[in-house]
Amino acid sequence: MRERVTFIHNDYTLDPEALDNQEAGLLGPQIETIRQDKLTIPFGELPRELTDILQEYEALHIKWASPIKSETMDPFTSRISPGLHVYATPVSPNSCNPWLQRFGPLDCSKPDWQAFTEFQQTASISPNFLFYQALEDLHSFITTSSQEFCPELDSVCNARLRSLLTAASLDLSFDKTTNALVASALWPLRPQTVAVPASTARRVEVGIFVKDQSQPNMKENELGVAGVLSVLGDQKKPSPTIFTFPARHRRDESVFNSKFLTPTGLHPTLRLTFSSNKLPSADSECAPYAFLTLPKTIFADRYQLGDDLFLASKNLTALRYTTLPVDLEAPTYTTETWGSSILLGLAPPDSSIEQPWSVEIPLHLRYLKPSASGQAEIEIPFPAVFWACSSGEETLESPFDRLHMGYDVLFPRDTVFWHVNPNPEGGSRLMNTVTVPVLNDEGELRSIKEAVHPKNNVEPVSVSQSQTTAFPTPAPSANNIVFPLSNHLQSPQPESFTPVAPLLQKAEPTKSRIINGQVVSGQDIDWYFENWPFPTIRFVTDPSPTFISSALNACMLLGLHTGRGSHPSFLIGGRQHMTCTDYEASITWMFCCILAQRFVEILEQRKGINSANRASTANGHPPPFLQHNDTRCKDTVKDTLAPELMTLFELQKFSNRLHTAMAAQILSNDGVPETVVKTWEDEFELIRPLVTHIDTDCSQLITLMTQLEVQAYYFVSLPDQRPNFSTNTLRAYNTSQNLINTVLTLESTSKLVTHSTHWIYRAVMDASCILISTLHSKASPPHISASDADAVVAQILAVLRVCSVRDNDLPVRGSVVFETFWSVRHILPKWDIPVGAWPDRIGAATSYWCLARFKQALQEAKNGTDAAQKGTEVYESNLSTANETNDDNVVANPDLNHGQNQIIDSTVDPLQGVDWSMIIDDFGWIGEGPVFLGPA
Repeated sequence: MRERVTFIHNDYTLDPEALDNQEAGLLGPQIETIRQDKLTIPFGELPRELTDILQEYEALHIKWASPIKSETMDPFTSRISPGLHVYATPVSPNSCNPWLQRFGPLDCSKPDWQAFTEFQQTASISPNFLFYQALEDLHSFITTSSQEFCPELDSVCNARLRSLLTAASLDLSFDKTTNALVASALWPLRPQTVAVPASTARRVEVGIFVKDQSQPNMKENELGVAGVLSVLGDQKKPSPTIFTFPARHRRDESVFNSKFLTPTGLHPTLRLTFSSNKLPSADSECAPYAFLTLPKTIFADRYQLGDDLFLASKNLTALRYTTLPVDLEAPTYTTETWGSSILLGLAPPDSSIEQPWSVEIPLHLRYLKPSASGQAEIEIPFPAVFWACSSGEETLESPFDRLHMGYDVLFPRDTVFWHVNPNPEGGSRLMNTVTVPVLNDEGELRSIKEAVHPKNNVEPVSVSQSQTTAFPTPAPSANNIVFPLSNHLQSPQPESFTPVAPLLQKAEPTKSRIINGQVVSGQDIDWYFENWPFPTIRFVTDPSPTFISSALNACMLLGLHTGRGSHPSFLIGGRQHMTCTDYEASITWMFCCILAQRFVEILEQRKGINSANRASTANGHPPPFLQHNDTRCKDTVKDTLAPELMTLFELQKFSNRLHTAMAAQILSNDGVPETVVKTWEDEFELIRPLVTHIDTDCSQLITLMTQLEVQAYYFVSLPDQRPNFSTNTLRAYNTSQNLINTVLTLESTSKLVTHSTHWIYRAVMDASCILISTLHSKASPPHISASDADAVVAQILAVLRVCSVRDNDLPVRGSVVFETFWSVRHILPKWDIPVGAWPDRIGAATSYWCLARFKQALQEAKNGTDAAQKGTEVYESNLSTANETNDDNVVANPDLNHGQNQIIDSTVDPLQGVDWSMIIDDFGWIGEGPVFLGPA
């Protein structure tokens, strides 16, 4: 058994003396690098359960690629469509082996390989059958493999398996000619620490190389590298080395994007857009190709693609290959095979003039199962796109090349593949989403019932208690305006700006609810909210942070973070009689972590910018340490906890690491370099699909909030360390807009914001500040018109007002400040930068900067007589409108205001009562009168 670990990087300053070859392994500095781990296990050294499985195959090749975009370097540039690919040559026809289900629930268990397609190839060792299925991550494979192959106390084995969560690809390959299983994993180009553990069970070789194309006598199809080699365990210094090798897979400098033309209908057209038509090799005969992997929901008509004139009109040359069989008529739910693969030749324009170009590929959707909405969404993976060039060499073999890619055996052995990197628009997922019209099953059922029973005789349909939701979904009202999400910052907007009236009005008695199978009366619900203490607690005296700090310390003292209810190492002294179940310990610890991270970001008191004992992330204090091994906790509760809560927990741990690292950066550099923020955003994009266990509006809100936390740090970067500031600003604007839209959607369907906690309001406030500040700057998106901007502010005010729980609380005051500022923006100069930051505030750096700028702008407007008069009139009209609206409100308890009747005393500053002492020095509010916050 042997292992080879290869690092390819561009850091020519790496000193080999910085590499420490210890008995335990090789340790080096952090560098931006690609990493490949390759493990070769002879058949005789495999576990018995694996040898029994592999004996059923002449060859078996399993390949997985991540759906998240990643950066690569030669020689690790080969690409396949994202998902799980299985190429198999069975000894005898049968169904796919149950062992494959370790990757997740695969739809390949039909007998006689019915789920597979034939993959005819000339070489006898090549697989005869192909199966594909979209697979978001390797979580299931990691979990089962860890349980089967890693001893409980082998932390290295478990850690290396868990590292596959961030891998870009994984290959498992076996054939009887080599009689060995080869496992290979690749991590994309990103900052990584050079750390490779040694092993007494196998030989471990480590190579750390940089590209070196300056070596003499190199051929065009060769790559050169220089660096050091080390064999772990001998504790010798790494040996310098330099060599060249032929490479069959190379990286082309151009990029492409894959997108369906709209409207899609049942016959969508896939457009591939290329940045350049430049040939990758001037001395070789080259042609571009696209290898498409199409799941069973969609297919290509090989007869349609046989028309040369039709192909020429789409910039295509020919359909070079297709897997079989492909049923052109069957709906998805009767199709046995997984789908199909096709190889298309592309026709670029004349290469004498370099220019962008595109091709269009006609495809066809199958009929899907009916749904309640009348629509269904499917995902189609990006194709593998490459230039195939003849090298003239008899064979091209490299120890770094991937084999059995699906398309490589369709070309001669002397072919060099120059891969075009995918560059998706508006995100990093290498999947195209298509909305498919389907039958509305509820509509069809309703039509049948109406035909059988006339409307005047229709009997009410009974609904079982198990299907009754605790909070019914109301129909959206006229006030619940929700703008659709858009990756291009464009949404249908109202024509003009009109202040939004309070959205929630209690017009009838509270209805009963069913919660966990128990009926809760409306009177009990009213009693709960009437006795809820938080509307009467000011943030400055809110005891929640103290409580959660005590709870977090108590959890650690009791050992709840270990996932064990009665841990003898912790239950000592006065705690020795404390007992609880593992589930109680796990659930308590997880929710304590969530609350601790959220509360530390919303505390409202601060001891001073340079104080060593700062109060919160929002005000300059790093968050508490939460990075414990909580795998046991998650395993204990994962089957009982809502998927959205699991997502929230994972992302709070990510936020905890994020703010801790950013606090260190700000303390050292008084800012955060743009490259550092980009690294964290890339990591977030990598883990997002891993922690999003279910795609709902609620989980989307959670991920958007975390994404905005990361992107907000782009504004904390120093001016000379942000070359892509304008691009990052628009992306943060887009995320903020999507967050507001998602909140409005959830409010219209489930009243989430009405019952939300303060930290959701804080996320809304951060997004609102970024949106309004950007719109009032010279960097405002050019396609946003004045009416569009007014509509965005209308959305913001609608969300803020529905966050309110009592008279004159922070959401009401914030909405008045925003609305007043926006009403006088025309007489104020636009800002040079869209959003700035106060780095000392860490988690709320942008919001405090925006509030300060709003206050400064309003002060400038007040200094002008005309501006002051106009602002006063607007403010008084806002109060008048609010009072008139609230005259008709119905409130169940006169002593409690739920935020529906917002009455602001016009004789006081709307921000009076909020503890501004923590920021008074920076805002400069000492000795100044109200700034359009009440009549002077």
